[in-house]
Amino acid sequence: LKHRLHRGGRNPRSDILTAPADMAMEAEPDALRRIMLGASSCPFVFFRVFEFLPWRQRVHMALGLCKSLRASLEPGDEHGQYWQWLCQRLVSEHLLHLPEDIDKARAIAGGDGNWRLLFTELWAVRHRFLPSPAAAAPAAPETSRLMAYCRVRPHAYDDSSAASPQAARVALPLHQRVALLRRGDPGLSQREAVQRLMSGAEVGAHAGAGDGFTASVLSVTPGSSGSVLTVSPGIGIRNWQFDEVFDETSTQRGVFRQCGLRLANDFLNGTSGALIVYGQTGSGKTHTMFGPHIVDDDAPLAEEGLVPRVAREILEAMAVRQAEGFEMQLGASIVEVFGNDVSDLLGGRIGTNRAAQHRMGHRYILEGQCEVPIADFAALEDVLRRGEAAKRQASTAMNERSSRAHTIVMLRLRQRSPAAEKFVESSLSLVDLGGSERVSKSGANENLRAPGGCVSGEEQLGPVPWREYYHCRQRITETNNINKGLLTLKRCIQALKERPKCLRAGREPPRVPFYDSKLTQLLEPALSGQARTAFVVCCSGENTHAEETVQTLRFGKLCISVEQERTEREPDTSAVVSQALEQIDRELRDVESEIRSKERWEWRRRTEVHVVDEMDTGGALVNKDEVMELGGFGAVEILKDDGTSKRQEVEHEVWGQVLVGAEAENERREELLRRRQVLLGGMGASPEPMPVSAEVAASPAAIVAESHAASSLAVAC
Repeated sequence: LKHRLHRGGRNPRSDILTAPADMAMEAEPDALRRIMLGASSCPFVFFRVFEFLPWRQRVHMALGLCKSLRASLEPGDEHGQYWQWLCQRLVSEHLLHLPEDIDKARAIAGGDGNWRLLFTELWAVRHRFLPSPAAAAPAAPETSRLMAYCRVRPHAYDDSSAASPQAARVALPLHQRVALLRRGDPGLSQREAVQRLMSGAEVGAHAGAGDGFTASVLSVTPGSSGSVLTVSPGIGIRNWQFDEVFDETSTQRGVFRQCGLRLANDFLNGTSGALIVYGQTGSGKTHTMFGPHIVDDDAPLAEEGLVPRVAREILEAMAVRQAEGFEMQLGASIVEVFGNDVSDLLGGRIGTNRAAQHRMGHRYILEGQCEVPIADFAALEDVLRRGEAAKRQASTAMNERSSRAHTIVMLRLRQRSPAAEKFVESSLSLVDLGGSERVSKSGANENLRAPGGCVSGEEQLGPVPWREYYHCRQRITETNNINKGLLTLKRCIQALKERPKCLRAGREPPRVPFYDSKLTQLLEPALSGQARTAFVVCCSGENTHAEETVQTLRFGKLCISVEQERTEREPDTSAVVSQALEQIDRELRDVESEIRSKERWEWRRRTEVHVVDEMDTGGALVNKDEVMELGGFGAVEILKDDGTSKRQEVEHEVWGQVLVGAEAENERREELLRRRQVLLGGMGASPEPMPVSAEVAASPAAIVAESHAASSLAVAC
């Protein structure tokens, strides 16, 4: 132990838990004994010892120590240094990623430094960058749920003093009115309160018991497990709780540390994820995702959105991992979903034609065929600016720069550790959904005109050309496309919520309508349980938008209730096909080696029979006395054939050399080549023949193929 302390020095990944050098460099013979006796104040000694133990003993040994040492190590404290040390050792020994910044690490650990929770999550992916043990048991399914955060944007104006004329009046449900009445009069029983309300005695005297409310956001409680208190028609008073609530004073940095930092760290550890913002138009979704920097170079850095912050965190971590020997490749794509049309905002083409785009456009995007490589943050900023310039945007009554479609920024990372042979691939989707809106508030239905006109006498009034008709319907068409996609997304979330209940009850689970819209097709990997997905519901605190805010909060609450079994990702289809091709190529090499060792040339004689069809029953007649046109006698006359066919079989012997001795191996080779061609066709490539080396080209199998071709040509001649 003393030798280890002298050699160990400081561990850059565990600065807090590593002893300073001067505490381990004492020269007295009894220095180690004094350190051990005072171990209750120096737990780093036991952490050094635990480094030499297997993982099972590291966990169980801490539980078998005496009370004073357990009090020092605090193995029962999920936020204590013991579990923090376990996380750091797991990251160091299994080549995982965790920021060296202790504040960032605490934010990733459940948001409040729950190291035990973080250890459980990292333990499930510990073999991702190392060769997995041959006898390792399959990972048990892990129950996961969608994370939901709420952000309330600042008020555009102060309407707290008086109800807006557009705010809906609310009649509270009976049970809530009874509760309010009893709160004002604690000595009143529930039965007496109901009787008073039913008799109408409280009308006027206690109008606040249910008749004086308008739809509004009553209060916002920020922080972890925060809540939003609202009152709305049909619901009354309700408290909406989320994983984290950000009030009007929240900052972009705070939202990133709670929502985006954890997803970025999981992305670097090989786990795919998605961050989706949802809400009413004008509620701050695009500001939360991108910030003002894309359109304003002079905007303060503190206003930078989630997308650039997440990308910056990833690129900084990539530099660290590349210094550790990792091979890293990062790509980015920006697509826009408008109804059933998907377009690449970076100018690329999705699919070979419009039909292929509608049918397979989502597969092109999910497989990374629209990506551009990202080398540094400057390249990413250029990509974001190009995407912003190509987005559909317009001014409405509720938002000066309203996004008129759904925008998806997809990052894809391929990394390989020095100890691994294959790349680990993960994707992160950052989704800025188009805002749900009421046309009566957004003004999208203004200036609508019908095609054609009317005739009054001999005068035609109000003719509207078709071009003008479609132009005036542009905003309402955009609104319809946005709302249709959001409705399908809500149906998918509802079906995902009901599936576990149906399975537990033994009923058939409902169908998840992912393929009812292009938006949900692209979000299927994020919602199918194989990724870590978080929703940020953005809403407004004004009373005029209270009903829309309640619908947004209802959607966020629906996301929280979705629980799924999350296991290791299924292997990518292209990776599976590549492995199958590698196996076929190995078998082909083995079969061709056997063919070369077994085949031999032999002279063979065979009898070939050919059928000759003669139709010459008429023959020819020579008129010796008739003068020909060119002079002389003996004109030839071709007589008419009677149509009778004369078929004759002609036999002849053919001698040649043939290859014998490996007939079964040749059949196996043909079968392998057929399977290889099918797999290449299944991957979308043209079924070209497999390229062969010079050695294979000179093999007896290749020679006999050429010999057969030459023989067939000779027979044809």
